[in-house]
This record gives sequence, C-alpha cells and structure tokens, in this order.
Amino acid sequence: MKNSWIWLIPVLFLPDLIPSMDTRFGVVDFSDLVIFPYIALLALERRTGIGTRPLAALGSLFAAFVFWALLSTLTVNLRYGYPTNNQLLLSIVRMGKFCTYAIAGLLTSRAVCDERVMRKFLWAMSISSVLLSFSLMQSSETLKIASLSTLLSASALEYESTNAMSVVMAMVVLFMSGAITQSMGTASLRRFIMFALPVAVAGLLVSRGRGGWIAFFMGMLYLLRYSKLDGRTASAILLVVVSCFFAYQKLPVFQVELDKTINPAASMLRKYDVGIMGIDEGGRFHHLQNEAPKILNAPIIGTGFFHRGKASKLWLTGSHNFFVQMFLETGVVGGTLILLIFAAMWRQSRDESAGNWSVPVRSSLIAAFVGGMSGEYFYGNLALYVLFSLHAPITLGASTAHAWRDRTHVQVRGV
Repeated sequence: MKNSWIWLIPVLFLPDLIPSMDTRFGVVDFSDLVIFPYIALLALERRTGIGTRPLAALGSLFAAFVFWALLSTLTVNLRYGYPTNNQLLLSIVRMGKFCTYAIAGLLTSRAVCDERVMRKFLWAMSISSVLLSFSLMQSSETLKIASLSTLLSASALEYESTNAMSVVMAMVVLFMSGAITQSMGTASLRRFIMFALPVAVAGLLVSRGRGGWIAFFMGMLYLLRYSKLDGRTASAILLVVVSCFFAYQKLPVFQVELDKTINPAASMLRKYDVGIMGIDEGGRFHHLQNEAPKILNAPIIGTGFFHRGKASKLWLTGSHNFFVQMFLETGVVGGTLILLIFAAMWRQSRDESAGNWSVPVRSSLIAAFVGGMSGEYFYGNLALYVLFSLHAPITLGASTAHAWRDRTHVQVRGV
C-alpha cells in the first residue's frame, strides 16, 4: 500500500501508553518497537529525485559523524583498559539506536515526494501531537482516563523522558503553527490544526519539561518575527497565548512547576546549589561548569559514544547539554560535525526553494537547538526522528526546483 508508512507516525508517538521494558542497555519504549517496521515501509517507497542536495549533504555529514563516533567507541577498551566488553556493547547499542531514529527521519524526508504526500504528513503530525498531548496529560494526572491509568501504572514515567517529549512537542507545535501562519495545506487541515494547537500546547505545558518551554518560547519569537500579520496569523497567536493563560489558571501541574521555576524557595536553591538570578534552572549551569572543561581530557577523539562514569570521569547524569556532551564523547571532530548538521539544515531552510515553509521549519529548528542546550535529547529517540522528518518540506522544495530546472533544460535543448 502506497504511503502506508504515514499511518504509523501517530503510533510512534505513543511511547508512554504501554509499560516500558528495562534492559541492561536502557529502557525500551513502544516507539523502539514500531520504528523498525516504519523504516521497512519507508525503504519500500519509490520516489524520483532521491539524490537531492539537502538529503545528500545531511546524509554525508551524518555518515561522517557515525564513522568518527564509531572509531572513538571501538577504541574504548584499548584506551581505558576495561577487562570486559560491557561498556563497548552499551555504547554500540546506543549508537545503533541513534542511527535508527536518524535514518527514520531522513527516510521520511525522502518519502515526502509531492504536495499530496506533504498534506498527509501534516495530518499525521497534527494527529500525533494530539495523541502525545493526551499521553502527557494522563501521565501528569492532569487528565484521568481509567483505561490509560491501568496501562501507565505498570511503569514509572521518568522526568528525563518527559522532558525530551516536551522538546518534541515544542518542535511539532511550532511546525503546525507555521503551517497556519504561512497558509499551508487545505482548509480542512488548517481547521484541524487550529483544534489541535491548544490541546498540544496543554500537553507541552503539563509535561514538566522546562527545556521544552524555553525551546517553544524562542521558536515562537522567531515565528512571530518572520510571519506576515494577517487574520489567520493573529488567530493562531491568540489561540496559543490564551491556551497558556488558561493552562496556568486551570492546570495545577503547570502552575506549580512554573512557580517553582521563576519563584523558587531560596533555601532550596542554597541546598542544591542551583539557580541563576533567583530562577531555578535545574542545575544546568552547575553541570555545564563541571563537565565542559573535561573536553580537554580527550579533545580529539572523545571518551566514546555514551561512555560516562567509570574511567571516563564524566558524570553519569551527563552535562545536560547535548552539544557539549557530543564534544565530550566524540571529541572536537564529532562535536563539530553535529554543529555542522544543524548549520546545514538552517542554511538549506533559507534557500529560495523552501518557499513559505522556510519560517515553520526554521522555528522548529530553533526549538530543537535550544532544547538540545538544556538536555541530551537527541541520543536516539523521537526528538531525533522529528528533527530530521520536519525537514521534509525543504527536501521537497529542493527536489521540485531541481525537477523544474531539468524540464526547462530539456525544453531549451529541444529548441
């Protein structure tokens, strides 16, 4: 069935509706099981213009990073003198998960080959945001649904996982908001997005993910700055603003978490040695201050992918900054390649072929970058998948422009 992969996208966004499975290599969510048939369906898709420059550039940078990270990881035992392969196996598995979600996102961008598929993709992302929002609200006990409570009671929802989901939600909500402000999609699709936006914003706000909140705020500032102000844009802005005010008044989880962040108890800040100018930043600055200098311990090749604790001397909790963590674990070369991937996506989204999709894609990219500065959310999960899959309009625009130039060239030669 053509484009059948699209119907699996909402299923990917249900990681918290079944009990997670703990393994020696980490937690296995439902999305980790669905991602493999999803990739299989994507691989079966046929499309023309596979070699478009945006995907080729991103693919090359990603392959270079994987090569370097693998080189760093395979030498862990030799460099640190471990008697067993436990750390090596853990790093390899985590790298495999990283590659799996990245490939899924890149293949999604490749599979969105025309406007019809693009509309289906938008529908799937909009539906996914609603499902993820309900999942987050149920997990935070904001929304009580008996059947879901039975499922969720079997597993403890960890804060770090929820924080990553908040960054995912921030990227998707900005992408959807941009589709409204730029008049993308059909009228029925835009109406559904207008319904989905307040639901998605509510899920974002109750997720307790402060990194996602800041990421959303920064992306929204960019979206407002570069969107034309008309009735549709004003409606989308008003809807988001009203949703935030309503959430603060009616959702105790968001109200308590926000108050704790911007007006925390002074005794708590002193006890845990956190806070900047009286604001609780979750100890991010303290982690960064402690971990960043350790880049000098292995500046070129790093400690190895996901090699923390033990002889690496890195904190098991990480630096709470994805980019710094990549410099720590894969050295200056690996960290620079990660930054180049983000830079390439930003540059491609500014190309003329991006058209009206430029602003929505760049606003979600800003959210991803800001979110990455507050946590290691792109190790191989839905955040990494969403990062690459939301680049689909840029790939589609470049492919369409390339096909148009080819047809023009043929016509000129024919004359």
